[in-house]
Formats: sequence, C-alpha cells, structure tokens
Amino acid sequence: MIIITDLIYIIRDGNAYAYRWRNINGVDLRWEFLRPSQVQPYLLSDGSGMYYNVSFDEPEIGTKMYIPQSDMIHIRLASKNGGLTGVSPLKSLKPETQLKSASNKMALRALKQSVMVNGVLKIKHGGLLDWATRASRSRKAKAQIDNSNGGPFVIDDLEDYQPLEVKSNIANLLKQVDWTGSQIAKVYGVPDSFINGQGDQQSSIAQISNQYVKALNRYVTPIVSELNNKLNIHIDKDLRPAIDVLGDNFATTISSLKKDGTLAGNQARYVLQKSGFLPDDLPQPDLTAEMTAKGGDDNGNTGSQGNNRT
Repeated sequence: MIIITDLIYIIRDGNAYAYRWRNINGVDLRWEFLRPSQVQPYLLSDGSGMYYNVSFDEPEIGTKMYIPQSDMIHIRLASKNGGLTGVSPLKSLKPETQLKSASNKMALRALKQSVMVNGVLKIKHGGLLDWATRASRSRKAKAQIDNSNGGPFVIDDLEDYQPLEVKSNIANLLKQVDWTGSQIAKVYGVPDSFINGQGDQQSSIAQISNQYVKALNRYVTPIVSELNNKLNIHIDKDLRPAIDVLGDNFATTISSLKKDGTLAGNQARYVLQKSGFLPDDLPQPDLTAEMTAKGGDDNGNTGSQGNNRT
C-alpha cells in the first residue's frame, strides 16, 4: 500500500516520502507514509546529503527535526538539482495552463456580454413603440409560448418572429475551452488514447502493451532505485504481470523457446513454476508409461503389417 501511494504522489508532486520507524539495532519495524506537505527537505551545508523536518499527524509525535536521509524513503521522479529533490511533471504544463485560464476568461466574458434571448419578434408598421409597450408584448409572447403546451407560436400579419442561433464563432470558442487528456498524456509519456479511453485503432495489442510498459517503467524505476539504495538490497522489477495478468503470453513464449531448442523441457518447466504459472507440486511426467504406450502402438502396428503380409 505504501508503494502504491508513493507512486501516486511521485506522479503528481515529483516526490514521495515514508519515514522508517526502526528499533535500536536499526531494523525496520514499519514505514509511515508522509504527504509531501508534511516534509521539508534541506541540503546539508557541505552538500553531501540531505536532512528532513517532518510534521507528523499524531499529536504525541509532533514535529521531528533534522531527520537523516538514512531514516527516510525519498522517491524522486525528476530533478533540477542533481537528484536531491523531485519536480512535478505537471509544471511543464504551465504555458498550457495559462492558455486554458485565459481561454476560460475570454469565453465567460463573451457569454456574459452576449444577448441571451430565444428570438426576435418584429412588429411591422407599428411605428416607434415605447419600451413599455415592447416589454409588454414580449411578456405576452412568452406567456403564449409557455401556455401553448409545445404548440406552434401564432402571430398575425403585422408581426414577424425569427429565432436566434448560436453563432459558429461562439461555438468554436467553447470547443477551445475543452481540456483534453492529450496534454496530460504528453507530460506523463503515455499515448493520449490511454487517457481519453478511445483506443488506438492502428496499433496491435502487443504495440499498446509495449507503450504501456515503457510508461510504467518510468515511474517504477525511481522506486526500485531508492529501495535498493536505502535498504542495501537488490530488488528486480517485474512489469510482466501488469500486461499479462494470467501469464498466458508468457507461457506461449516459453513454449516457443522450447520448440526452438533454446530451452530444454525441464528448463521450461522450471521457469513456468518459478513464475507461478505451474504449481510447484506438479508431478513429474511418467516417461516409462509413455514409452510403454508408444511401444505397444508400435508392436500393434508391426503385428498388423505382418498379418497383412501373411
């Protein structure tokens, strides 16, 4: 759960933190996830490392000062200071965000300044009618439309009604306001079809899976690197289950390698068992029974041929 939450925060903020609660011998007891707003990272005066001030949510803990970097899990996605702190990928969208904000203001200004009426009712040969008369006729026309129960609007020969339509330039302006996922996809390095949900009709399943793994690897690699560094262990990332949940594609690949002679039968069996596709307690094949069955078939065929010759 910690890793999943950290992955979400490095995607959004560029930094993800977890405090390592350890005993007196330095053994990890548990990790506590920390929001980026709880952590203030600082560079040491000699530039050799970092320390952290952390504000915990628990009142009995309060704020811990000068936490060494060995007690913190700090995952960075991108950096502008040599990898000391991360940078949010969304900062690259600053020009697009400013453009969107300006477009929203322009669209609101255009809508507020527009005349919000359904149509224009012209009175012919009416002369210069005062505003009270025009307003009164407008209210009567509206009442007629509301009380017609969906029927047509009836006027005499001295009036002409023309409904208004939204101008094409205003409609195009509103389309420009739409914030599509293509900009977000550009930042995170994934095809925009993943975010828009439309799919890529030109790409095969294998091509789409390859693009997905490349995008996912970009965010998993910093996590694995930080864990290997802080825990002094070696962790290998396995992204195959993300695109091959049932393992069928993996089993097909292993089968092809066996047929090509790259892997022997026992090697293919071992790989499939280690991956969990086959159970560890799978019985060994009974080669004696298979040879006996094949031998019986050969004997039967030989006897049949001999009888035919006789």
